[in-house]
Amino acid sequence: MKNVFFRGAFMLLLFSPLGLFAQQYVSTSPDSVCAGAQNVVYRIPPPAGVSPTVYNWSISGAGVMNVQAAPVNDSILVNWPNTVGVDTVRVFQSNGAACSGPQAVLPVVRYLPTAVLGGATATICQGNGINGNYTVTFSGRAPFSITYQFTDGVNIIGPFTVNNITTTTYTINIPAVANAGTYTGAILSASDRNCSVVNTSGAPILNVITQPALPVIQHID
Repeated sequence: MKNVFFRGAFMLLLFSPLGLFAQQYVSTSPDSVCAGAQNVVYRIPPPAGVSPTVYNWSISGAGVMNVQAAPVNDSILVNWPNTVGVDTVRVFQSNGAACSGPQAVLPVVRYLPTAVLGGATATICQGNGINGNYTVTFSGRAPFSITYQFTDGVNIIGPFTVNNITTTTYTINIPAVANAGTYTGAILSASDRNCSVVNTSGAPILNVITQPALPVIQHID
């Protein structure tokens, strides 16, 4: 599982247009994070013109939060559990004048990406390849990466690694196969933008038939 060390998920911005003090926050919502990610950072950029400032953080859900010590508590570290679900990170600001600002609310989706290798059983002749029959279907956040192979228990086609896949369905092309046999496909590893894929499945079959020998033409007297 890849750890996500920085999540610039939302900001609380303070500004003073036309001499009037106003508050506004900008949020990328909802956020998404790998289930099981550890030490994920959520932070607020320090505002200008408001000192001292204290941030009041809370989490609704299963995340375990560690708040940086005041008065510099503009960030938190969160350890997320190994299960899918939705949590909510909340924070509001208070200053030395005992004024409290509006509360920023960020939904956080905990997810586990998947990769499924599929395709109908195919039969080819020894020395040939096959294009377009097998696909990998991903769930999660692009880009994706995958390593896969086909094997008959002795001979191996691959392994092949493909990175920076931008679509949720990727078509596999099998090059010329030297040895006859019944080959089963498998995903060795896969990942999306944030996570190592935990759930992989699929075992399509490729039958490679022995190429007939070159016949000898004889003249019979």
